[in-house]
Amino acid sequence: MDTPQATLSALWKNAVCLVLTLRKLGIKRTVRQDVLAVETDRALVKVTKAILACPEYKEITKLDAQIRKRLSSYTLPSSLRPGIYLVPNALLEEVDELITNFKEKRESLIDYFVQVYPQRREEAQLKLADLYNPADYPDVDTVKAGFLFECQYLTFDLPGTLSTLSERLLTRETENVSQKVRQMLDDAKTTLREAMAELVDHLMERLTPNANGKAKTFKAGTVTNLMDFLNRFDARNLSQDLDLQKLVNQAKGLLSGMEPSRIRKDESVATVVREGMRAIKSQLDELLVEKPSRVYVLEDE
Repeated sequence: MDTPQATLSALWKNAVCLVLTLRKLGIKRTVRQDVLAVETDRALVKVTKAILACPEYKEITKLDAQIRKRLSSYTLPSSLRPGIYLVPNALLEEVDELITNFKEKRESLIDYFVQVYPQRREEAQLKLADLYNPADYPDVDTVKAGFLFECQYLTFDLPGTLSTLSERLLTRETENVSQKVRQMLDDAKTTLREAMAELVDHLMERLTPNANGKAKTFKAGTVTNLMDFLNRFDARNLSQDLDLQKLVNQAKGLLSGMEPSRIRKDESVATVVREGMRAIKSQLDELLVEKPSRVYVLEDE
C-alpha cells in the first residue's frame, strides 16, 4: 500500500491545480415589498427584477460558460470547490494559452459593455417604469470594478517548514491531504470513464439508422470530439486507469484513418465503426458499475 507521502508525490509530479475566479456585475435586484398585494404574506415571497436588458452583458456570461466547458476537455475535477481544476503537466501550455486568449476576449467584452452601459441604463428606465430605482445603478467605474478575473497555478505539497515545527502535525496533515488526493484520483477516473461513455454513446446513436432504416444526420464533430478525447487521454490519465486505457487503445485502432466524411458516405464503414463502438460500450458499462463512492464532499458544482 502506498504511503501518504507517496500518494501526494504521485499526483503533484504530474499535475498542478488551476484556480480560476470569474466574477461579474450582478444585475438582479429585490423588488420593493410595497408592490405586492396587500393580502400577500410577504415573508413567503421574494420578487426580483433584472435592472438591465443587455446583450453585451449576455456575451460576457456566455463567454464565461464557454471557458468552463473548454477547460473540462483538458482538465480534471479537483474535488475541492468549483473553479479549481486539476491540470496535467503535459497539457499545461495548452491550458495556459486557452486562459490567456479567454482573458483578452473577456476584457474586450467588458470594455464594450461599460461603453454601452449608460445607454442601457436609460433604456431600463423606460422598460421598468415604476420599478426603476436610480440607486440600483452604480457609476461606470464601479461597474467595471464589478468584473474580476483571477488565475493562479499551485500544488498542495505540504510546506517544508511544517516538519520543523511539529512532526505530529506533519504526519496528520500529510494523511489528510493524501486522502483528498486519493479522492481526486478516483474522481478523475470516474470523469474520464463517463466522458468516454458519453462520446461513444453519441457516436453509436448517430450511426444507428432510424426505425425506417434511414441514416441519421452525422456531423464531423461527432468523431472529432471523440478523437480529441482519445488523443488527450494519456496526459489526463493521472489515476493510471489501465482498464480505460485498454478501451482507449481499442477506439483509436478502430477510428485510425477513418475520416468523418468516409464514415458518413460509406454504409459498410459506418457499420464497422458502430459495431466496434458497441463492443467498447459494453465494456465501458461494466467499468461504470465500478464507480467509486465519494468519501467526502467539500462543495459540488
